Amino acid sequence: MADKKSSDKKSTSKVDTKQDIMQQSALKRGNITEVLNPQGPAKHDMTGFEEDYVDFVDFILRITHRIWEMGDMGYIYDTYQHNCRIHSAYGVSYGVEEVVSGSIAVLAGFPDRRLIGEDVIWKGNNDEGWYSSHLIQNIATNLGYSSWAPPTGKKVRYLAIADVVARNNYIFEEWLVRDTGAMVRQMGLDIFEVAKLVSTSFDQEFSTGETDRLAGQAPPQTYEIRHAPDHPEDVARRVYQDIWNGRRFNLIKELYEENCETHLPNDVTIYSNNHFKAYLLGLIGMFPDFAMSVENVHWNGNEEEGYRVSVRWRFRGTHRHNGWYGKPSGKPVNVLGISHVHIRNGKVWKEFIVFDELALLAQIVDKD
Repeated sequence: MADKKSSDKKSTSKVDTKQDIMQQSALKRGNITEVLNPQGPAKHDMTGFEEDYVDFVDFILRITHRIWEMGDMGYIYDTYQHNCRIHSAYGVSYGVEEVVSGSIAVLAGFPDRRLIGEDVIWKGNNDEGWYSSHLIQNIATNLGYSSWAPPTGKKVRYLAIADVVARNNYIFEEWLVRDTGAMVRQMGLDIFEVAKLVSTSFDQEFSTGETDRLAGQAPPQTYEIRHAPDHPEDVARRVYQDIWNGRRFNLIKELYEENCETHLPNDVTIYSNNHFKAYLLGLIGMFPDFAMSVENVHWNGNEEEGYRVSVRWRFRGTHRHNGWYGKPSGKPVNVLGISHVHIRNGKVWKEFIVFDELALLAQIVDKD
């Protein structure tokens, strides 16, 4: 391992420079050589990190490449804290050994897995820690035994987002969501049958309890603008508080561009704010007490280039109506999700919404 930085100088996030935007968009330009060999002086003063990382985006992109693309699973011990905490759609796990064993299990089923970094939205400094939200396009072939079935030989493509917090070269907390439903369906498996196999994962993990979208008989709170109506944080929070929680679907035309692009679970992409409204009505319609809670919001960008906002959230609700998840089960769900919301001129023009449909179905499927 290279020597780690020992500077005591405080580092702060520079979220609005064109240089940062170019660095974060490098993989999207297709120049993998540039991404893995960044040039120029360090842009972030990251105390305790290896010397050759020029900024936190570089750290995230290159450890992902080394661990998954190059197969250096042992490097996880060098970059994840021994007592790290990992949040997934199935609950919380602890310790670096869980990360190593879980990663090997995934790679055993999909040994040619490629992780294409679509974006990294970051914030942080040495005192508070460094936070990133990494949007990844996964491409792989099911050549080995997966968690659900013998090898099918089928190719899969799915999105994942990993939010991590790191300090002194070690990730100490992570929130990971994958579009596992897309994987299962592309493997040619029946997702409802697979959901039965993994349904026991929720027996002891957590209790959903009663949703708290409303305060007694009072209507849901309306989001109060903190910065300005077109500020990226305010736009994103209005989307999830006023539209999702408040059921103010009329605001979709105000907060979304008419020809917006939305990437959804099951590797589905829809276009236009009308199609997004139809999707949202269908989802919330199945869970009439649907309650959304936002856990984290941060953003990069500027007015000229537009903003990219990471929103980590959780929804709870009870499966009471018909829809694409089958007949009503009357069972509660607790779903972890992360979105990347692209905003320009105060409106959403592109959005990546990632959550684990298999985990959702495992909570409502009839196990008999």
